[in-house]
Amino acid sequence: MGGTKTMSRTTTSRSGRTKEQLYAEAKRRNIKGRSTMTKAQLERALRY
Repeated sequence: MGGTKTMSRTTTSRSGRTKEQLYAEAKRRNIKGRSTMTKAQLERALRY
């Protein structure tokens, strides 16, 4: 039996962006509350 598969912690969304990328864009746009937002909330706030 072979090796094990591991899943990347930086998964991408439908928009093809990681949470870190979404957060950086939210910061650039000065979106309030971004630090407590989930990935889905960041996507919604950025309209992705």
